[in-house]
Amino acid sequence: MPIKYTEQRLRIHFNQLLEEYKRDHWTRPWYLALDIISHFLGEPWLAKHVGPDAPATSIFKYLPWHPPKVHVQTYRVIDLAESLLNLQNTKGIDGCVNRMKTAKNPEDCLAELHIAKMLFINGWEFWFVVRKLVRGEDYDFELKYGNHIICGEAKCKIESTPMSAKTIESVLQSNRNQLPADKPGIFFVKVPQQWMIEPHFAQTMNQGAQDFLSHGTGRVISIAFYAEPIEMASQGILQGHYFREVVNPRRRFLQGADCKLFDRWRPPAGKMNKLPEKWLRVTDFPKGILPW
Repeated sequence: MPIKYTEQRLRIHFNQLLEEYKRDHWTRPWYLALDIISHFLGEPWLAKHVGPDAPATSIFKYLPWHPPKVHVQTYRVIDLAESLLNLQNTKGIDGCVNRMKTAKNPEDCLAELHIAKMLFINGWEFWFVVRKLVRGEDYDFELKYGNHIICGEAKCKIESTPMSAKTIESVLQSNRNQLPADKPGIFFVKVPQQWMIEPHFAQTMNQGAQDFLSHGTGRVISIAFYAEPIEMASQGILQGHYFREVVNPRRRFLQGADCKLFDRWRPPAGKMNKLPEKWLRVTDFPKGILPW
């Protein structure tokens, strides 16, 4: 039975999910995830990007006839639901959700949610900003770093993009002016999982960042690369968290600071799916809400 939400806003109260769970203990994470996504993005979005009529290029398309891939796709959908659920009270998230509703390809908005997840689990105070198609004001986040406000722009390279240092440099260079010149800025780059199997992956990320920084930009204090590789293993689906942060030695701001944001929390060795307790998991709901 579908969950009936009485809230007029986009928020889901956890007791609403709990009531549904108590009515039907056989509710699987997949169906709970679909209910959460439907609440935020709507049934038409699910049909367009997840359902059987979704294009083959959709990163969320459900593939029941392809056993190896269906498990990965299922995890991607559950991960999206978890991100929407945990980040729903973040200031300004409605703008990201609305863009995701209407975007032809939701990967850019998913990248914003994944970067927001990493900021959240690392304990930073941050918020989404209202995007403006104006030079220096067209970025995604602001976050508090000591006495400073850092402006963050998320970039996503789609799965079909070939990996190269030139590609990274070009993307960063062409979007540099989205960040303000009078405040510290960070580029967050969500890289495709397929890049990680390429030889010299880490060196290529670093080279692309260094080539961009060699042009002399002072507004960008660092470039943070992030990936969430998902793989099917004998013990089930495994999701990792890869990050590499390249600090700009020529930065005009925060010259005496570390400028790294993703190293407050590191996944425990050998536990790829582990996240902090404050991140509520759809996969083992209602753990984290009820003490059992």
